[in-house]
Amino acid sequence: MNTYTKEQLIERLTQLAEMGYIKNGRFGNVGGIGNTLEDYLGIGENNLPIPNAAEWELKTQRAKTTSLTTLFHLEGV
Repeated sequence: MNTYTKEQLIERLTQLAEMGYIKNGRFGNVGGIGNTLEDYLGIGENNLPIPNAAEWELKTQRAKTTSLTTLFHLEGV
């Protein structure tokens, strides 16, 4: 599994953005676009409650969606 510094992650995401449209590698999977991003970055899939890219949690979202993105959970209240 790859671990990125902030600079390395920005560089890799920039490279991916320059590739243009990337087909979902996990068709039929609700979280497929996030899994596809992790696949391209070499980040292993897991359900751990920790960031998936060093100290950053990567988030993806489909174009033209009205869904909200959860950035934080409030637990134990």
